[in-house]
Amino acid sequence: MKVRNWQLDLGHNKSMDFRKFSGAILMCCFGVFSLWKWHQTSLIFYLLLVFRNFLAAYFFMVRTYAKPSTGIKDSSISFLSTALPLFYLESADNSDVLSLISNLLCAFGFLIVVLATIELGKSFGVTAAKRNLVETGIYRLFPHPMYAGYIIAELGFIFINQKNIGIFLFSISLYLFRANTENKILRG
Repeated sequence: MKVRNWQLDLGHNKSMDFRKFSGAILMCCFGVFSLWKWHQTSLIFYLLLVFRNFLAAYFFMVRTYAKPSTGIKDSSISFLSTALPLFYLESADNSDVLSLISNLLCAFGFLIVVLATIELGKSFGVTAAKRNLVETGIYRLFPHPMYAGYIIAELGFIFINQKNIGIFLFSISLYLFRANTENKILRG
């Protein structure tokens, strides 16, 4: 009698990558929360964040397996930086000009993020892992376009509420940390 040995060790087996399922569920939760924030604030940023979160959930589900290359600290920082935009403060000023600037930065930044996410395709992940190094499309133009897009999009929050500068600077520091970690793993 033949017995199959199924390994269910929390995503460390190619046939049962639970990390992609848990990541997809978490991104869907971020998407629902983003939808709620958009409903509360009517800011285009949150509507685009809904799209980004559900797109990320999809790419989690179809991604190529990769053995985790970082520990719990790095993973926590990655998911914190993914969730941090949900905590920006609403508009303090109802200036149409400042709202327009914010929306334009947001739209341009998210355009870069979506192009980068699509370009990554099956290599997408929130935490750093040794996956296929993508050097085509927008990744050919400059390194870490997704983080650059997030920074541009989030910059718009400073125009609508200057109290957001602390969150923005913290967010940039997390993106820089993530970029540095990814560089070490992918090029090292």
